[in-house]
Amino acid sequence: MPPPKPQRIVAVSGDAGEGKPSNPFIDALNRYKELIAIIVFFIGGLSWLYGYFATKEQVRVMKCLMNTNIEFIQYQLQQKLAFDERRQYDAEHLRIEGLEKRTREDNLNLHELETNIDLAKKRVENARSKIA
Repeated sequence: MPPPKPQRIVAVSGDAGEGKPSNPFIDALNRYKELIAIIVFFIGGLSWLYGYFATKEQVRVMKCLMNTNIEFIQYQLQQKLAFDERRQYDAEHLRIEGLEKRTREDNLNLHELETNIDLAKKRVENARSKIA
């Protein structure tokens, strides 16, 4: 029986087994692939951090928007309070005007209520102009 022939081992990965000439650029990249992977990892991490956390400009814009929103709500509340106050003055004004016998004090209160109604109207209009 003849002796068995030695088997040839063929490389499975890469171009070495196929007989094609290797590219020097690819060979250089293969030598530094771990370093390249680490650099890519850290660059990816830094870009994620930049995207995840707000920059100073974004924080400044957010503060500006929040302050504007707070002022808007404040003027809405001022308008509502002034309108409610005016409604109370109007109701009291109608009550005093409806009296058959008004005293001197009622007339003074009526004049004071008219002044307060005018002031409340101005506050409502002031708040409305700042809202719009």
